[in-house]
Amino acid sequence: RRTSYKHATRPLLELPIPVNSSELVVNGKVPPGKYEFPFEVELPAMLPSTMYARGGGGHCSVKYCVKVQLKGSGWFSDYKSSRSFTVSGKPLTNDPVPCFKEPVTQKVNSCFCIGVGTITFGGKVDDTVIGRGETVKVNMSCINDTKVEVASTYAILTETVRWQAGGRSNTQNRTLAKVDFGRFGGLQKKSKSALKVQLEGDGGYAQNNASKIFKQIEEGMNQ
Repeated sequence: RRTSYKHATRPLLELPIPVNSSELVVNGKVPPGKYEFPFEVELPAMLPSTMYARGGGGHCSVKYCVKVQLKGSGWFSDYKSSRSFTVSGKPLTNDPVPCFKEPVTQKVNSCFCIGVGTITFGGKVDDTVIGRGETVKVNMSCINDTKVEVASTYAILTETVRWQAGGRSNTQNRTLAKVDFGRFGGLQKKSKSALKVQLEGDGGYAQNNASKIFKQIEEGMNQ
């Protein structure tokens, strides 16, 4: 079994901080004590946030640290120290970015590949740009034009992290939330006679289904 690692270190900023030696050095020495040298820097706006993920037998991470070096402080090498810190994501926009999934119709087959009708469904998410601790509202609607009952309806929010390095790649999938919509109007099975009437109609039934779903989603009937 081969184990491989790939990493890269990139300096973001280098900031020289002048030190007033007349206040720091006494009789050629720095007296024992605690000294502070405040500084302030602006991080690049497009930096990825601190993260860690594992999956597929591997792991990946993004880390940040600040390193300080007191030049000319030691006999053979300078005194150095470092400390890790966390970088959060760029602040999100306050304006919602909704997503509307137009109604689609799919054929439904039995276990013997025999057609039992069609099902039409659509959905809407009120905001696709959300942060930690925020809530998101999902509306959905479904019309069952088959000869079988729909057992359940639910929405799943999944986090996918994919990384690639050194010719290798891994993926981590994690379920963040699952919402059960339960059973609502439109999920009941249709009789053979009702389905026959729909198939022999003027072709406007599918359009009527789409209109119904649009209305139910906009009114938030199932959320």
